[in-house]
Amino acid sequence: MNALIIYLIQAAFCLALFSAVYYLWLRKETFHMFNRIYLIGILLLSFAIPAFELRVPVPDPDSLSARLIDAVTIYPSSVARLQNEQGVNSESTLTIIFLTVSMVVALYTIRRVLEVIVLIKKNEAARYKGYNIIEIPENYPSFSFFNYIFINSEKDSQEYNEQVLKHEMAHARQFHSADILLIQLVKIVNWFNPFIYLLERSLKETHEYLADRSVLEQDGRTDRYKLLLLSQVFGLRPGIINFFNSSLIKNRIIMMTKKESPQYRKLRYLVLLPLIAMLTVFFNCAEDTQVIKEPAMVDVAPPPPPPPAAEKEFVFVEDEATFQGGTLVDFRNWVAQNVKYPPQAIENGISGRTTIQFTVSSDGLVRKVTPIRSSGSKLLDDEAARVVLSSPKWEPAQQGGVNVAQIFTMPVVFSLE
Repeated sequence: MNALIIYLIQAAFCLALFSAVYYLWLRKETFHMFNRIYLIGILLLSFAIPAFELRVPVPDPDSLSARLIDAVTIYPSSVARLQNEQGVNSESTLTIIFLTVSMVVALYTIRRVLEVIVLIKKNEAARYKGYNIIEIPENYPSFSFFNYIFINSEKDSQEYNEQVLKHEMAHARQFHSADILLIQLVKIVNWFNPFIYLLERSLKETHEYLADRSVLEQDGRTDRYKLLLLSQVFGLRPGIINFFNSSLIKNRIIMMTKKESPQYRKLRYLVLLPLIAMLTVFFNCAEDTQVIKEPAMVDVAPPPPPPPAAEKEFVFVEDEATFQGGTLVDFRNWVAQNVKYPPQAIENGISGRTTIQFTVSSDGLVRKVTPIRSSGSKLLDDEAARVVLSSPKWEPAQQGGVNVAQIFTMPVVFSLE
């Protein structure tokens, strides 16, 4: 699977978990600004966590327990690339579907923005308290878009329009349009995630609560404001703009009369910290620090003869083992020439880094081939280990004039780029 698709699925998983916590734990709190910050924060964190590369300061077994050989990087061969490109597989089909729907969502977003721009161009704006007020036709609901407030003043009473204006000014003052536009941009690449739509609804709901509170703080007439809400016409068109939303009236009236949450309940938002830590470790540490505790020995035929009994293994010796009379660079080059990128891994977009540990015994044969750090793919680990185990005979290391076994490690990187 394409690396971008995998990344987006990981981001969707993070967003799902964060959203579930919000709905179960935080949604009914009256800390509306905290809720707004939480919702925007989890949106950004959901895409940042899978992309963040965590480096854990742990001892490196490559350098402490074995002689390290420089990494070798393996790329798909031209033949493998050609085979991969000729067939239309499930991955390419999914990619086409993903890009098509993303383009549709992007075009819809652009269209809605252009509709607002057309309204701005076709109607004269009046300045009021730092805002641009535009009167719009009767078939449009009142709404705000950044510093522009669009008021339908033809069908409503003076009192109604004054309250609506205060409400929309609160949206504009608190930059709610920026939040909604951010959600729309994320939907372009994460349209398949149902939680993005729940988050969008929750964020718009929070915006309404904040705007309602702002209006009530100015005049305090809660009962009259409730009547104003109930007098609205239902079924206004949703979009990327902020409007005097009648679809949330019931929840807004309930929230207006709800008792304020105790201040200590703000501690609930700290639940985000362990979630961030858990997801960061899950998506980053697991792949980098995975160690195969039981060595995955690779079977080849015929098996090598048994090693000398109870042979002591060295890391550093007086005379290092040499590959066919050459150097470790020669062995590295030999591995690079013989490792083949598994075709199945190419088709599925699998890449990674595996570290192979092996022993050159006192008789010069390569033994104990073990992937001590996995790439996360058995295909890649097995291919690297297979080639190392099939190595020609070495000149064994010597210590005090006696042949001894020496331990080596070599990272093998499989890269599709």
